[in-house]
Amino acid sequence: MEIQETKKSAQAMSQDVPFRSPPWKRNGWSGNLRRVDNAVVVPSNERSLVQPSGVFDDHGRYCHDAVLWRAKPLMEPPPIPSPDDITENLPGHWMWGGVMLNHFGHFLLETLGRTWGIDAVPEPLDGILFVAKRGNESATSPLLRSDPSGEGVLNPFQKRLFELFEIDVPICLVQAPISAQHLWIPGQGFGMGRLATGTEKFRNFVETRFAHGIQADGPERLYISRSAYGARRGGVVGEVHIESHLAEAGYEIFHPQKHSVETQIARYKAARQIVALDGSALHLLAMVGSKRQQVAMIRRRSSVISNGIVSHMTSFMGREPIVIDAIKTNWIRSDRRRVDRFSMGELDIEEIGRTLVARGLLESSENWKNINIEERDQFFRDIESTDGLTFFCA
Repeated sequence: MEIQETKKSAQAMSQDVPFRSPPWKRNGWSGNLRRVDNAVVVPSNERSLVQPSGVFDDHGRYCHDAVLWRAKPLMEPPPIPSPDDITENLPGHWMWGGVMLNHFGHFLLETLGRTWGIDAVPEPLDGILFVAKRGNESATSPLLRSDPSGEGVLNPFQKRLFELFEIDVPICLVQAPISAQHLWIPGQGFGMGRLATGTEKFRNFVETRFAHGIQADGPERLYISRSAYGARRGGVVGEVHIESHLAEAGYEIFHPQKHSVETQIARYKAARQIVALDGSALHLLAMVGSKRQQVAMIRRRSSVISNGIVSHMTSFMGREPIVIDAIKTNWIRSDRRRVDRFSMGELDIEEIGRTLVARGLLESSENWKNINIEERDQFFRDIESTDGLTFFCA
């Protein structure tokens, strides 16, 4: 492992140049760990995709290896704060965690991407520093520190996932410019796109730490459903028909958001055959699953985003999932511009059944029939009447 320290030298003045390239490039920085002395952490209150936020060293240089990447850098240098703008000085050793995200899938992929550094930092840590995706303009404290309940910093699923990784140092949310005497910056070892495979160091961190105390508990056949989310979260037209057929074949219809993280993990460990629409639940499955399991992922939208789920499962579980692309039409929510996670996919249900039979996850698809135009139109009329949402055909 490469550990670097910032020093007032010509070499140090240029050492952040390699970090301007993506972390997954050849000889990239995703596996690096370096210590920045007298670092300054600056949060952002803006609502744009790319946030003016990040870390500066004691020379006023922006630390590009502290940036969150998602195909492109999602952080850019903010104005350098003056000494009078620094609201708190933290003595001791701290680790940079990156961006605290509230979306379950993005939390797994991106907020946890630097946690591998906990096992690499050679000094006892006083805490891990995060910034929020969109800061709190009315914040009354420059730094929120988690207490044993995680109150004020973490929501319940975030708190439980940190616990299941055996992370027992304070989790802190930076809400105003602060300085840290020693800040350790691990590279981004996990994320979206090319980083979905995870670095070797991050995969080892997951394998050695995550959820070992949770025992497998559940049926051998599992269908991970999205139908209970409602239309606002996106899904597929007539998912209840897929559920009905799979239930007849002995699959438990499982709605993960209705259960604790522990129950989700127990179900995913127990199942031998799993069918699911593409979505965030499969990222958790990838972290606790194994190559003995047979997983079929049904694409619910025409988007490259689901490719990252495939990469994650293949890399972590050691077995590529069966990918069923049976999309007939993408229906886009009227307040959106393109196919995204809020879209509704109209699927060829007959093709899904045939593929599951061919790959050994189903004995027969004789009764699997596509919904007709009248059923589809009624589906969207029901959404409009209950949720006030309309969709248009892509």
